[in-house]
Amino acid sequence: MLVFKSMLVRISTWSAVLILTVTLFASTTESIWLGPVGIEAQDFARCSGPGETFSSLRLEHAGDVWTLSCRPAPSDAHLADCYWSNFQNNYTDNLDFSCRENYVITELEKLYDQTDQDFRLNFKCCKDADLITDSCTLTRVMFYKSIQAKLDIPADSVLAGWYSQYYDGLGRSHQYKLCKLKPRN
Repeated sequence: MLVFKSMLVRISTWSAVLILTVTLFASTTESIWLGPVGIEAQDFARCSGPGETFSSLRLEHAGDVWTLSCRPAPSDAHLADCYWSNFQNNYTDNLDFSCRENYVITELEKLYDQTDQDFRLNFKCCKDADLITDSCTLTRVMFYKSIQAKLDIPADSVLAGWYSQYYDGLGRSHQYKLCKLKPRN
């Protein structure tokens, strides 16, 4: 059974965006970005509270449709000490972002430009004062243009970095930094 948690429709002179946040069985939250209409669109995807992190990312149709799911953070983390990164790339530029040491990505702001058919990303990174990131690894490189790229984040891991390379007319490849959380000694 799906329960709608919130629905936000943002319309301006330049864009229209529909963001749907869905709660699945009260333990998983999913944000669905249904793509831009107009020149430029701005979207946010966030987990619902300081005890949640992203559990999966799915990018479809050259970045027009993104589905991001959340779940309770591993190690019962309370991710309350946060900062915003500012936009980390320009349209058609590569992206090379990692949160500061011991911080993890809990929210994304995506600015999509229909003309360039590309996006810029701003990240919110948070940490738990009693935990540190450990055993960080990079995922395989995923490429998408008209196909779906999906990342399932293991239950004991968190998203801590995002790397993306732009290929003119072909789309982007993506690679993610995943870390485990462990108690601070």
